[in-house]
Amino acid sequence: MEKEVDMSPVAAQEFKAWLEAEYAEAQGPFTAEKIGAPEFVIMRTSDYGEEPLTEDQLRVLDKGYAEAQQGRTKDAFESLAEIRAAYGL
Repeated sequence: MEKEVDMSPVAAQEFKAWLEAEYAEAQGPFTAEKIGAPEFVIMRTSDYGEEPLTEDQLRVLDKGYAEAQQGRTKDAFESLAEIRAAYGL
């Protein structure tokens, strides 16, 4: 697991400004090639054609991400196998 990067408020604002500028230049979703991560796509939730996430949805995502960063996750295939075994599927 990679070490979490602690960004200063100034660095975070600069990164946000960069994201917004790149998004505007690309006129939509773009890959993060300029920062050496071409496999990552940067996009907004609105690019899905859906409404932006609510505050509650964002809190749930933040909580899940924090749990994953702390290693508090369970393999989906293991969970599915347990469910199948428990219910004879």
